[in-house]
Amino acid sequence: MATKTMIGFQYPDNTVTTVQCNGTGLLESTGVILNSTYNNLDLAKNLVENGINDIDNAFGVMGANIWFQKWPTLEKFAQQHTSIYKYFYVYSEADNKWYVSSDDNRTFRSLASEL
Repeated sequence: MATKTMIGFQYPDNTVTTVQCNGTGLLESTGVILNSTYNNLDLAKNLVENGINDIDNAFGVMGANIWFQKWPTLEKFAQQHTSIYKYFYVYSEADNKWYVSSDDNRTFRSLASEL
C-alpha cells in the first residue's frame, strides 16, 4: 500500500515547489532513493520540476505532474502536513541536501541522519 508523501524543492528565497509521490513514500524506500540517487542540486530540482518520464519510476512522480504546487515559504508548506501525508521530503538549494518531516514529527530534519 502506498504512503502518501510530498517531495519538494526549496529555493534560496524560501519558496517551495512540491509534487505528490505516489510510490511507497517510506524512509527505507523513498528516503533512501532520494538520498542516494537524487543527491545533488540538478537531479533534485529536475525531479520536482519535471518529474520522471519512466513508467517504472520508484515514486510515481511523472512529468507534468497534476499535484505540482508552489508554496511561498517552507513554513506554509509544512502547515499542510496532516495525517494524510506520512512524510514530506524537501531538497534545500541553500544547503544542498535533503530534509524530511513526518506526520508524528513535523520538524524538518536531515534525511541522511534519519536514515
